Amino acid sequence: MVTRTYDVEAVKAMMLHESMGSANADFTVKEVQDSNNFAFIGEHGVVVFVKAENPPDTYAIRVGIMPDWRGSWGIDFFRNCVDAAFKLGAAELIGIYLPNQLEVKGLAISAQRGVLIDEYETFSVCRFY
Repeated sequence: MVTRTYDVEAVKAMMLHESMGSANADFTVKEVQDSNNFAFIGEHGVVVFVKAENPPDTYAIRVGIMPDWRGSWGIDFFRNCVDAAFKLGAAELIGIYLPNQLEVKGLAISAQRGVLIDEYETFSVCRFY
């Protein structure tokens, strides 16, 4: 169900798919090409963990799951990606989402992995550890 990938074109096709809107507009292929990052792909989505400079072993989360698959398939896929990132050495994962990205918050909560969510007026942060 979850496969680590270095296939830039496959990841790009999902991240920048028209159904994603502008959520991943700042996605770059360097995020997949960089060996410090982890990209996982499934039939209906992709999750990329981008290594942060500080603190070490901390990764930002980029999610691209097709809208029709953001239910149970998306939850299972995301949970498996989170587990795989920790197995590869991640110590903390950080996801930032806007108020209109409720599916990201739902994915965070459903991952069931020590999630701390900080709510702010214009955005929210979820941390997995």
